[in-house]
Amino acid sequence: MRRVATQDIARTLHYAGDDFTQAGNMVRKVLYDDTRKVLVSNVTRHLLNGVSRPVLDRAVQYWRNSNRSTGDKVAQVPTSPDANTPPNNPPQAPCRRMGAEG
Repeated sequence: MRRVATQDIARTLHYAGDDFTQAGNMVRKVLYDDTRKVLVSNVTRHLLNGVSRPVLDRAVQYWRNSNRSTGDKVAQVPTSPDANTPPNNPPQAPCRRMGAEG
């Protein structure tokens, strides 16, 4: 049995040479619509926890780079001090199995 160094695994698992392709595929191809809502709810709830404007802008850009629709939903985070009520968290929804159609 051949032993594989950790750096070899990391190099092999890094998909398509960027940080966004794999995340975008996960959002589009693995998560159900309800699960995407949970993801957006969780991200926006954390962003409402007093992050600075530059951090908020970077988070929105990150999610837009991964998946435009998700990034646009994250961008709708209210930023006024009186709007710090977390959005409703939908119930946990299942993920699709890799390779599943639908």
